[in-house]
Amino acid sequence: MDSQQTAALNALAPFVALSSSATSPRAAADLISQAISAPNTYVFTELLQTSNIQALRTAEQQYARWLRALEIFSWGTWAEYQADTTLPPLTDPQTSKLRLLTLLTLASHPDPGQTLTYPSLLSSLSLDTTPALEKLLTTAIYAGLISAKLNPLQQRVDVSSVAPVRDLAPGSVTNLIKILQNWEGQCVSVLREVEGRIYAVKDGAKERDFYESRWRDGLEEMVRGVNEKDAKMGGTYSGGWGGGGFGAGSKREGGDLEEDGRRSGAARIGGGRK
Repeated sequence: MDSQQTAALNALAPFVALSSSATSPRAAADLISQAISAPNTYVFTELLQTSNIQALRTAEQQYARWLRALEIFSWGTWAEYQADTTLPPLTDPQTSKLRLLTLLTLASHPDPGQTLTYPSLLSSLSLDTTPALEKLLTTAIYAGLISAKLNPLQQRVDVSSVAPVRDLAPGSVTNLIKILQNWEGQCVSVLREVEGRIYAVKDGAKERDFYESRWRDGLEEMVRGVNEKDAKMGGTYSGGWGGGGFGAGSKREGGDLEEDGRRSGAARIGGGRK
């Protein structure tokens, strides 16, 4: 459980314990007023579900309206409070609390096409000045309710996270399931796209390896052919000038010359005798 949520539940615990003794409509209404005014109380479902608080639903209007006020603080917004003229007036701490809770809702679930701009927040929270809005935002940041950066130059609030300290409205689980299903579908779509790209990269790598292998084989074949040709050329040259051709031929030619010399000498001797 988130630390802010734990702190909010701990802050509400004393009021939940006191609810068992709030047996009269007045006592139950007073308990609600104290709970929504207390520091660090941001979740109210446990108090809302107690029997004495639920008994206000059938009480007189002056007391029953506090039950509706508690529901607004649990999951409603400032705009909903303003739209219901039957709700009790709020004190300054209660007004600031409801605006903080509304800010959490706006930061968690902005309307389609809506960003957290200064003008939109000023309108949604019924604040008159930018300093008042920045004070509320600063309070939320230092309380750990949101992580955000204020951008006065561009009149924008950049929210990075929101504390899970708002109750779920009745029937919101169905919508939450739809949101999660849509999110799941988007994740599956992204995963398939990533897998497709991975397969494409692997196929491309295999194709490159294939052509590189063919290129290496062709290069090696070409090198072998050049080496074999050089070897053949080198063997003919060696045979002609080395031990095979020229050496053997020289030996035969030397014998012939020697034989011719003997014949020539004999001829000369014979001629002299005559």
